[in-house]
Amino acid sequence: MAGRAYGWARDSARSLVAMRALRMGPTPCSFVGRASMYVHVGAPRAPPARRGEVCAARRRPSAFSSRSGRRWCGSLRETQSRASVLNMKTDLLRPQLPSALYIHLPFCKKRCYYCDFAITAVGEHSVNQPLPAPVEQRYAEYVTQLLKEIQQSIAGLRSRMQAHELPKLKTLYLGGGTPSLLPIRYLEDIMALLRAELGFEPDIEITMEMDPGTFDVALARSFKQLGVTRASVGCQSFSDRLLSICGRAHNTDDIYRAIDALHSAQFDVYSLDLISGLPGQSLEDWHESLRCVERIAPVHVSTYDLELASSTKFGRLYKPGESPLPSDEDAALMYKESISFLNSIGILHYETSNFARPGFESRHNQVYWRNEAYYGFGMGSTSYVEGKRVTRPRTLRAYYDWVDQYALLNGTLDDSATDLAEQLEDTLMLGLRRVSGVDLAALEGTFGVPVQQVLCAASERFLVDGRAQLSGSVLSLRDPEGFLFQNDILSDLLLALERAALFKR
Repeated sequence: MAGRAYGWARDSARSLVAMRALRMGPTPCSFVGRASMYVHVGAPRAPPARRGEVCAARRRPSAFSSRSGRRWCGSLRETQSRASVLNMKTDLLRPQLPSALYIHLPFCKKRCYYCDFAITAVGEHSVNQPLPAPVEQRYAEYVTQLLKEIQQSIAGLRSRMQAHELPKLKTLYLGGGTPSLLPIRYLEDIMALLRAELGFEPDIEITMEMDPGTFDVALARSFKQLGVTRASVGCQSFSDRLLSICGRAHNTDDIYRAIDALHSAQFDVYSLDLISGLPGQSLEDWHESLRCVERIAPVHVSTYDLELASSTKFGRLYKPGESPLPSDEDAALMYKESISFLNSIGILHYETSNFARPGFESRHNQVYWRNEAYYGFGMGSTSYVEGKRVTRPRTLRAYYDWVDQYALLNGTLDDSATDLAEQLEDTLMLGLRRVSGVDLAALEGTFGVPVQQVLCAASERFLVDGRAQLSGSVLSLRDPEGFLFQNDILSDLLLALERAALFKR
């Protein structure tokens, strides 16, 4: 998206078009140079917009300079304020030690036509059948390098922090790619190393992405025995026609077999992914997918609007809002229907792209939305540790070379620290993705600058027209229009912060 960070069209359909340019799910907020940070941290197992869930870890955030190109302040340590923000129990303003970890397992049967993730296609192979030798070799080489990266990184962090023990993991996310393709023995090696190096809290949430057609009951049981507590199933659609159009490697029968396998393995906590805005997709197609969700009755659903990345087949074939893609008006209606329908069946909207039954919200993805620290390991992943974001290369060979270099440096490969102004902006942007919103008073206490007055004034017109609401000091977006206009609202708020120049060098 080029040009200034504000001034998008004011009707909800065209506002959705601006959202699509982001890759943050159906209604992300975008600013030049920032979209890549928030792309699904968790994308419809594939679309580039995937998961407001695991995206932060999948994509490299940009250098995070301000929109004017200035850096407002230096080190994260340049403040005395020590209040909490958004009920965080850790201090945003000094480097946090993570208790959340993302592992990227990049292998897929094929590349879907909307996918621009860091993946590598390995072709078809049957569940529980011997792997072709070249595929086996590729898996083994990747896991060897991944384990090496993890060991070197943890050793380096221990040395720098002069800490014998680091916090145990509270959440672990196995994303991809298609983690359920990887033979169980490799997953066991990964889990064993993480247990040895960091340890797991007794109530750890371990999420694993699984695609229909890549596992059966026996494998589902093995995943559960491994410690996986939550499955994320990449359905994307309940229409065979649309699945074929997308280049997916499964059909609707595979979806139902996958759900049956999870139930048979007593895997009761699982999420379903759906994509709206697909070529040839009608409002009735979308409603039918939602009805299928109702019949299956999962505890969590993620819905993502198709984003056309230029590197994908869809990006080369189609333009947003033009046939055979749904019109902008229909795309906006699909998003609104997701909210109204899923809320009506008890799967409640709690974040831009995510819905859950009470108590089943993704704990891992909330780490991203609270702008907290997290480990990220594997090809194409991003970590946020010690106030610094470090990304990994997006191809296997480049990643292997990077790991070897990283090991020689004893895990001290560096990247730019985010400054206080950026921390504030990122916390606001991510927090407003949540239906619960952002506590401006807590934000002000944390950063030690008068953000509440600035943001209340900047949000006034959205409070008046009902797209945002202020309850005490908590600012939040209202369903559905507030989330459809998320770009406009955030652009005004961030522009107000920039003009206020709250941080000085």
